[in-house]
Amino acid sequence: MDRNESKGIQELFQQLMTRNQSAGESAKRLSALLVESTLQYRDELYLKRGIVVTVEDVRKSLDWLLPALSTGNIPHLGNEIQDGLLRKWISELTSME
Repeated sequence: MDRNESKGIQELFQQLMTRNQSAGESAKRLSALLVESTLQYRDELYLKRGIVVTVEDVRKSLDWLLPALSTGNIPHLGNEIQDGLLRKWISELTSME
């Protein structure tokens, strides 16, 4: 596992939180859930299949998260890693409700 990719994924979520410093408690819980599930997904793919999840994979999946949640339409992104990550987030977020 490339330590730079791991650090990059965490930094990406840190940047998002910094932009929204005034975020309420629920936004902070949401961010923590996304970070935790992303790192879990990343580790799972790497350990089981030797696949590395990149910061770019996370960014592209993030681009589709809000539209997918707001419309209920989960697109196929044409990339196994990005699709899997988006679906994992949506599954975890909908199970929170």
